[in-house]
Amino acid sequence: MPDRQAIVPALKVTSEEWKVDIINMSFGWELQDDDNGVEDALNTMGNLGCVLVFASSTNGGALTDILFPARHRDVIAVDAVDGLGKPFSNTGSMDSGRKQERFSAPGLNVASLGGTRVTGSSFASPIVAGIAGLVLE
Repeated sequence: MPDRQAIVPALKVTSEEWKVDIINMSFGWELQDDDNGVEDALNTMGNLGCVLVFASSTNGGALTDILFPARHRDVIAVDAVDGLGKPFSNTGSMDSGRKQERFSAPGLNVASLGGTRVTGSSFASPIVAGIAGLVLE
């Protein structure tokens, strides 16, 4: 579980001081009433419209809701697929009932530092963020 109290200051610094173009959040949780201001920070960034924000969707299967922050309206949810495009992480539902644009990227047995292999949407999301960076470049 990510430290939600650290996320808000990190979002502020990266978007307001460093003025980054892209933020990747390879984590998520079920949305609760007390999100420590993360939703408000994302709303503020979304209203400014100057930062692309990507987040891992879920690894829980087709009956699992997309995790927050990937389910936020201003965040691009990223699913993991294998090398043939077969979903590893799913197309879960949204409690708001609205449809959300989603991207997919390799996220099954991805090579990481040290030669280990990793799996999940947390590894697919930075791939999509990296591609977005190349496009912006």
